Amino acid sequence: MIPFMGMTQQDVEQSTIKFYSNLAERDARNEQRLVLVNEEDHKDFWKDQKNFEAQLHDKNIKAYFIYLKSKGQAYQVHAIGCDINCNHSEEFYQKAAFYSSYSQFQTEMAFVSKTKKPQIKD
Repeated sequence: MIPFMGMTQQDVEQSTIKFYSNLAERDARNEQRLVLVNEEDHKDFWKDQKNFEAQLHDKNIKAYFIYLKSKGQAYQVHAIGCDINCNHSEEFYQKAAFYSSYSQFQTEMAFVSKTKKPQIKD
């Protein structure tokens, strides 16, 4: 990544962390509020989300881990107040477990140079 004029590599990394953390939190809030009418819409939504994450993994592994960690933290916070009235889909709960597992990693995990992409069942 080439730093912008006047920005250090550390500034660029902090900006990347902030951007993908905020994106993950926003996406998590949207998913938590998601109301879709039928099962096919749910499957399409989560398939699109899986594709986005796969592209992010391939494009920027650091951003991928930042995104998953932040999203996992947002899901854990949501779980504290979530009850039967939340009315989430099965896909939501599967993804919540996946994201929550990533929130356990240390922030430094986002800066590994190589990793194997997790396999997610369709």
